[in-house]
Amino acid sequence: MPPTTLIGFSDASYASDIDDRRSFTGHCFMLGEALISYRSYKQLSIAISTTDVEYIALSDTS
Repeated sequence: MPPTTLIGFSDASYASDIDDRRSFTGHCFMLGEALISYRSYKQLSIAISTTDVEYIALSDTS
């Protein structure tokens, strides 16, 4: 049996809500080939750049 690896993915979309300019974040975790956890939500704070949005997403994911 091959070893099982835990892999996490994270992504964000900058200021996608046109009403309040907040960004959306999503992340998922896979154990081997099986999806074991996922989440998608609007970020609580307003970011001023795409880099900030990605850092917020990575922080929430970890």
